[in-house]
Amino acid sequence: MTHPSVEIVIPQDLTELEMQALHVWLATIASKLERRRPFARRNQQHHDYVRDQRELLQLRLSLWRDESRLPELRENLEILRDIVQQKIHHYWHIGVTDGTQLDVQYPITNAVRPYSVDLQAFRPLYWDSDTTTMLEVQQLFRALGTVPKYRIEITGFLESTEDHLLAGYMASELAHEYNAYAKIWLRPYFHTARGEREWTLDDSRALAYSLGGNSHEIAFRTGRRDEEEQYFLLDSEAMRKWTQDDRFYLHT
Repeated sequence: MTHPSVEIVIPQDLTELEMQALHVWLATIASKLERRRPFARRNQQHHDYVRDQRELLQLRLSLWRDESRLPELRENLEILRDIVQQKIHHYWHIGVTDGTQLDVQYPITNAVRPYSVDLQAFRPLYWDSDTTTMLEVQQLFRALGTVPKYRIEITGFLESTEDHLLAGYMASELAHEYNAYAKIWLRPYFHTARGEREWTLDDSRALAYSLGGNSHEIAFRTGRRDEEEQYFLLDSEAMRKWTQDDRFYLHT
């Protein structure tokens, strides 16, 4: 298994109070909670890299805004660019125990499971590639009626089944709290290489449909020219149902 990682995509802009509410929520579900300075603020070389990336992302969003023919999409890209410019970044280390704080009906584990929780402005995949296109933001706008404004990334430091489950439950709860979506590669845990080779996009679509709730398939261009892939957005209900499936796994 790999370390679990899942991103919660938040469609709307957040107030300062709503951001602080995330800290309060984390305190209610974690046995240990430590607010940390983002790594970029502790390492000058990384800080310079993040600053350059932020400026490049603002430029990319401005170019996409100018290319778009839809006034609403242009407006959304401008709002996201302004959020990126604000340099908002909140980062925590937390320890979660048995999962009962997440409304789990049975103890998942008795150990303390460590995670990082990272809140900052949303950014599309492969936005800094020379071959990037507007495909992903166009698909998001078509599906959600808006371009996401923030993302919360949950990353587990351990890699057992319990770590994947707790990350999934946290993603479901945050999707509910913020009327947001869990962004995942919707595929089960593969016990064999053959099973992974035989899994198709149609299988993922059928799985998404079986989960109920509200889900969206989002296409994006990879860093390779003309190569297209898909991820899925699951609302709180669908994500919760996925965590209850015996095949549940968070692919990265």
